[in-house]
Amino acid sequence: MVKYILIIYLCSVSTQTCNSGTYMNIEYNDHYDCAVAGYDFSKKTIMEMDRDLVNKDSLAIKFECRPLPIL
Repeated sequence: MVKYILIIYLCSVSTQTCNSGTYMNIEYNDHYDCAVAGYDFSKKTIMEMDRDLVNKDSLAIKFECRPLPIL
């Protein structure tokens, strides 16, 4: 069985750089649930940020769902 963990990155499209990533402390039962959570989190995060900052630095949220093998 495999669980998934969501990792979130804040990126600047204009400088093509991302932070080192933040591990969300939630395990998901499948990739689907993890991906949906990633999109939800990304939307909420961008909407809570200052519009001028997002536009100025061309900020975007990148995420990945990393598999965690269960022993």
